[in-house]
Amino acid sequence: LIESILVNFFEMGFSRIVIINGHGGNTDALSAVAKEMIKSDRGKRHLIIIDWWQIDAEALEKVYGRKGGHAALDETACMVAYRPEIVHPEKFDPAHQVSFQPGVISVPYPASMLVYSDENADPDFDYEKAKIFMGMVIDKIESILKKEVELFDNTFGR
Repeated sequence: LIESILVNFFEMGFSRIVIINGHGGNTDALSAVAKEMIKSDRGKRHLIIIDWWQIDAEALEKVYGRKGGHAALDETACMVAYRPEIVHPEKFDPAHQVSFQPGVISVPYPASMLVYSDENADPDFDYEKAKIFMGMVIDKIESILKKEVELFDNTFGR
């Protein structure tokens, strides 16, 4: 499906597409589509895929002083910053988290919150911190995009 959508955009004249991925379950599929598309299009079309939660470590450390995880500190901060009305701190239960174990796939995970280390990744529901954190993430995305566009254009003569 994603390949069809991207092909349609490219056929309509788009030459560069950016996907900000918000779900780890999409990463492999998006990567496979990107690799397949490059085989026939090298240098003509530019696809940039960013897994935003993979690039937020510096912002997490500066704002919160710790790491995040699935449905944990960073993802909750995103929701607090942009849709605070749908965040319900009273429903948070630290018993609903497990630590991610590299090399282990357990489906479904036995908890809704998946943390990337043994450190505390409990959500922080502070709106001001969340806005600062997401501002830093957006700045990082902007920096990455500028660099990727410049590299692509210099390499392929745009």
